[in-house]
Amino acid sequence: MRRNAFLIVFAFTSLQIAQAQSSLTITSDPAGANVYLNNVFLGITPLSLEKQEAGEYILRLSLENYPDLQRKIVIEQGKNLSLRLPLQPSSGKPEIISKPSKKQEKVKTFSTTGHKSKARITGGLKVGLNSSKYYREASDLPYSYTTKNAPIIGGFLVFEINDHFVVQTELFLTEKGSGAEWSYVSSGEYGSDDSSRGDYYERLTYLEIPVLVKFRHLLGDYPPIKPDIYFGPWIGFLLHANRDVGDVSHWSSGPIPRYFWDNDQNKSKIDYGYLFGLGIEVPINKGAAELEIRYSFGLSQVAEHTDVFIYYNRVFSLLVGYTF
Repeated sequence: MRRNAFLIVFAFTSLQIAQAQSSLTITSDPAGANVYLNNVFLGITPLSLEKQEAGEYILRLSLENYPDLQRKIVIEQGKNLSLRLPLQPSSGKPEIISKPSKKQEKVKTFSTTGHKSKARITGGLKVGLNSSKYYREASDLPYSYTTKNAPIIGGFLVFEINDHFVVQTELFLTEKGSGAEWSYVSSGEYGSDDSSRGDYYERLTYLEIPVLVKFRHLLGDYPPIKPDIYFGPWIGFLLHANRDVGDVSHWSSGPIPRYFWDNDQNKSKIDYGYLFGLGIEVPINKGAAELEIRYSFGLSQVAEHTDVFIYYNRVFSLLVGYTF
């Protein structure tokens, strides 16, 4: 008896939940149009979305050789909204009625897999924090490098190839460099010991251009959360370099007052390397916010014209961005 009562309650509850879920069905004439809700790509017509959240949305259909169709829609709780939308061809271009073009046939072929969409370009801004430190090859020099924190700011362009692959170019004003400490004792000119110790912070300001390939995965129907992994090369152009020297003491001369030193002349003007990172993108309003971490490996020597001080930039970055 209890089992039968449980089954009845379970069936009734499941029915109520199913009835409360909303859905959206979209078809277009011609088919093969890209579908966006609140500027988030969802698929290609004909498209059916189950478990759609109720609310107001901006629907946009996009198809090559046709002007974008955009309108506000309202999805009611527990109801199915079915839309059939005709697309008007651009002026001066003939409308194909009986036979679709080869490009439209190709779009239709891929629409069943959900992996083909018309490439689109978006852009945004990023800010973050660099945690940088020089990497030095094996050396007998009495230097110990320490971490230096500095800001990074810039913009980016995203070229969406399909739902999962993206090419992204970035332009950053970024500060790298490192702290350093040293201490050594050597034999003086007259047989006495000569010692020196101190520390400094070196600041290197670059205009940096990374080019990244991203692979991302869609989580959820709507709004889709997009975790991603990416890698790619970067090149940086040195704008300025200086050194903040403090707490220096020599055995022979005693303490030396703190001083600043512009040392552009002995730094490589071009820095390059590669990076990899992880990120997650969450739709917000008509755009998307992203949080990411990345690690950059410099492959060019920071100092030029030397065979003694051989070191490279290594940078861990935490970034937040917004795509418009």
